[in-house]
Amino acid sequence: MTDIRALQQSFNSGDLLRPGSKPGLTELMASVAQLIGANPSATVQDSIDIGSTADHIIFVLADGLGSETLGQYAPAGGWLKSHLKQDLLTVFPSTTPVGITTVASAVPPLAHGINGWWVWLDSVSAPVTVFHNEFADTRQSISESYEAEQELYSWKSIFESATRNISYLMPSDIINSRFSHHAFANGRTIGYEHIKEIPDLIKEIVAGARTNGFTYFYTTHPDSIAHKKGLSLAVKSSVIELDEQLERIQSELDSMDADYKIILTADHGHLEINPHLSLDPESDLTHLLREPPFGDMRVHYWKVIPGAEQTFISLFQALYGEWFFIISAREALELELFGSNHYNVALNFDIGDFVSISRGSAALRFSGFPGHRSFLKMKSHHSGLTPSEMRIPLVIAQA
Repeated sequence: MTDIRALQQSFNSGDLLRPGSKPGLTELMASVAQLIGANPSATVQDSIDIGSTADHIIFVLADGLGSETLGQYAPAGGWLKSHLKQDLLTVFPSTTPVGITTVASAVPPLAHGINGWWVWLDSVSAPVTVFHNEFADTRQSISESYEAEQELYSWKSIFESATRNISYLMPSDIINSRFSHHAFANGRTIGYEHIKEIPDLIKEIVAGARTNGFTYFYTTHPDSIAHKKGLSLAVKSSVIELDEQLERIQSELDSMDADYKIILTADHGHLEINPHLSLDPESDLTHLLREPPFGDMRVHYWKVIPGAEQTFISLFQALYGEWFFIISAREALELELFGSNHYNVALNFDIGDFVSISRGSAALRFSGFPGHRSFLKMKSHHSGLTPSEMRIPLVIAQA
């Protein structure tokens, strides 16, 4: 028997948050798509009121700036708290490849197919690492496989059809990635080294596109710091610096007498890891699998040998049941964890036979993939269903 009832009880108690229980990141991006004249690949049932349009829309995605982190570390009376409108729910799994794909497509994971740090591709019969564009087990690039790239990037970016003049501000080390080229098309991409460069860059962009403009600004902070140092004073400093630069951006735009709207949100929040759990390639559980598990640290997808399903459930519960729920893929879809069932399921969407979901702060990683030592050093992560990971802010400022 799976843990479906226990998972539902966690939703009812509020220990975990059920995706889609209120409007969230998907609905926000559908509303943003309307502002920039874009056409999402699917119709969203609900929408979020983000107010009237403006000559220049600035969309800020602060990686890992969940509502709890903002509430704890953003300065009282600062820019973020002064313009905070409401909390939203991010998509599940609450992790960057999934969230940013929803930002770029305005549809949930069920419809775009990206459902973790590692996703399964039928075209190569293997899990791949989305942002690295490589096989999870060997780190070999998938760029030589036309079929794999077609499958991984089968979703449509809303920015392709946008009618505004688009600029993208992203860290210099990611602007030329295969994912960035697909997600952030039809515009000018500008790399930056430090967040202090952003106010001047946005001032220059708006001066050149005072009407019909759209700027996407992505920052890896506080996420990259939280992974390394946990939810520490370093994260607090990162949030304060972001707050100060956003204040500078608005001040610069006001000095230009620009007609602007700034919209800020996050892809997920953060929760410190406790404990770190590992799955060995030679374990009894692994021997019940057809393929290695994939997904993320707090959610895994399991392809089980036919006929071994009940043995797998029992062994998983014995080994990891204290920290993880195990449910069937059918149960996960019926709960609409990955998006409403009114969406057409993406051809590349694959969650195996079973789905494991962290009960809280525990994180699990398959040690057969490279990078396991880095996981053991990681202080904080995301991808689960806790309020700390799922709740994200909606911050809006307008001229």
